[in-house]
Amino acid sequence: MKLTVKEKEGVSIFKVEGKMLIGEDTLLFRKKLIEVLENNNKILIDLSKCKYMDSAGIGEMVRSLMTVQDRKGQLKIMNLSKKVKDLFYNLRLISTFKIYNDETEAVMSFYKKAINKANKDSAALKKPGSSKKK
Repeated sequence: MKLTVKEKEGVSIFKVEGKMLIGEDTLLFRKKLIEVLENNNKILIDLSKCKYMDSAGIGEMVRSLMTVQDRKGQLKIMNLSKKVKDLFYNLRLISTFKIYNDETEAVMSFYKKAINKANKDSAALKKPGSSKKK
C-alpha cells in the first residue's frame, strides 16, 4: 500500500493506493493518522486507488473514525473504488461513514455548518423590510 497525505483548505486528505491489508499497511495508516491528528482533526480519505481491503483494513477504517470522533474531529471518505464500495455495502458501512464522490464537495462539507451560520448571520444583518415589495 502507498499512502500520501496532502492538505487542502485545512483538511488532511489521505490517499490510499493499492491494497490495505493486515500488518504493515494498517500500522502505517494508524501511525500517519495519529501524527496528523496532532495538528488537524479534519480527515478525508481518498479510496479511489484502493484496490482491496481485508478485514483488518475495514477494521482500521472504523477504528480511525472512532479515534477522530473521540478528538472532536470529522472523518469522511471519498471516491470509493468499485470493489471497496461493494465491500462497504455488503458490510453495511455505507451509513456509518459520510461518503462523497467529489473532492471539492467533500472538502467543503467540513465547513457546511460554518457557511450556513455565516449566511444566517448575514441575513439577520439586513435591514428589516428592505426586501419587501411596496
